[in-house]
Amino acid sequence: MINTTTTFKWYSGAKNKILDIGAVITEDIAMETLNRTYSSIPLAKTVNSGRLRLSSVSGGVREDSKGFYIGSYTSYAKYVWNMGENTNWSTPGTTGKWYQKVWKKEGNSILSSAIGRNKLK
Repeated sequence: MINTTTTFKWYSGAKNKILDIGAVITEDIAMETLNRTYSSIPLAKTVNSGRLRLSSVSGGVREDSKGFYIGSYTSYAKYVWNMGENTNWSTPGTTGKWYQKVWKKEGNSILSSAIGRNKLK
């Protein structure tokens, strides 16, 4: 049997970087998801035009005790979110469940990008 001992020295700030990396990557994932979703958020051609998109962007990435999240902060967002596939959207390329659909389509790319940008150095 071989006895080995390994020691290492923490570089200044390394331990905190390791402890914080999960939150940093999670926040980055939320931000990139929000950015990639912008053009999918319905844009009504009415007096309220753009409020849903603007509330999403101005709301940005938020954090609470459960973690990071994004949303669309208008009184009617939930109604539009639940509109089905047969909806005649006034703006081409928009859809209900916009965050969910972008995540399903681009989630792996978003995750890879966030991890790549936030590698420990």
